[in-house]
Amino acid sequence: VLAVQGPFRRLGHRILSSNRTHPPIAAAGLRDLLLLFCGRRLLLRIEGRSMQPTLEPGDRVLVRRLGQTAAPSPGSVVVTWHPQRSGLRLIKRLSRVDFTGLWLLGDNPVESIDSRQLGAVPTNLLIGEVVGRLPLGESEQSW
Repeated sequence: VLAVQGPFRRLGHRILSSNRTHPPIAAAGLRDLLLLFCGRRLLLRIEGRSMQPTLEPGDRVLVRRLGQTAAPSPGSVVVTWHPQRSGLRLIKRLSRVDFTGLWLLGDNPVESIDSRQLGAVPTNLLIGEVVGRLPLGESEQSW
């Protein structure tokens, strides 16, 4: 869906995830795409299977940068720096926030390295919150 229409006024407002366990991630909206071009959003490609079925390897997501004082709500998908491996990002679902830090869990526990192994991730390692997913281009779709 490429037209901005109806009460949603979002680019591609249709839901791209059929995951019933967790809230789906909507297609990226026009506002988020404009903010990407202005440098206010990050575009990241998913590697690994820890967030299946919500996010698949190769999916592209838009991330809203968050400061250290802003905490996303539990259930949202966030991006943090890995607490033990410099330069590596983690994308996980926020389970809870407490005085020890962020408790992050992958949607696919068999494939996920998360707070079950790492413990709480310090809040200063939070990069941002996933706000949308870009649909695959025609050349990227499998036939």
